[in-house]
Amino acid sequence: MIYGNAYQVTHLTPTNTLGTRVKITELESGRKWVLPFDYAIGSANIQARAFIEEAECNILAGAPNQDGDFIYITQYPMPS
Repeated sequence: MIYGNAYQVTHLTPTNTLGTRVKITELESGRKWVLPFDYAIGSANIQARAFIEEAECNILAGAPNQDGDFIYITQYPMPS
């Protein structure tokens, strides 16, 4: 049996105290990671995909949702 997770990627705009960020939410558990936006990469979705792949997750699919966020489906759960 293949186990998988869904991750929602949200681009967070800058505030008065925090810069632009990328939020990755594991939809099943609600676990979240917030990363500073990497302007060298230039895309929240590409940055999130690299973060998920670094955690040795196999991305099976990705698509935008109705809110404009991006959803990735993986084959393995991300480590703690």
